[in-house]
Amino acid sequence: MSTNAVPTELLNSTAVREEKFQRDSIPAAWVLSGQPETKSKLLGKTADRLAFVTLWECGSVNFTWHYAKDESYVVLSGEACITNQHGVEQRFAPGDFGFFPAGTTAHWRVPDHFRKVAFVKGPVWLPFALALKARNKLLGMVSGSRHASL
Repeated sequence: MSTNAVPTELLNSTAVREEKFQRDSIPAAWVLSGQPETKSKLLGKTADRLAFVTLWECGSVNFTWHYAKDESYVVLSGEACITNQHGVEQRFAPGDFGFFPAGTTAHWRVPDHFRKVAFVKGPVWLPFALALKARNKLLGMVSGSRHASL
């Protein structure tokens, strides 16, 4: 992966201040306390629309999140204490990386604000994913690609 994968402008929490964010809120049934309002900005998506990258932020709030898609993220600013479905709590601060597989649930406690870049991928039927991976490997071997194992 290139060291320029995430533009340095995004790492500066004020760099996207003027961008037009989509305002939304955490589903009311998931909010335990605090302000459920969120802001997000779509940064990019794949041609097949199964994956996208978004800038997401919230204020002071405690909530439970149910992940329908795989999500990896990098914290840009703020902090959150996140408890996974096994009851293990971990603090996330700027520069930290997290991952939640589709189908998991986590409890978030955000004392002030939280901003992240999230990489989200929709689920793919496992037999189809394995067949596609085998096809790509075979094509890579035939063409002599060094990336055949991807």
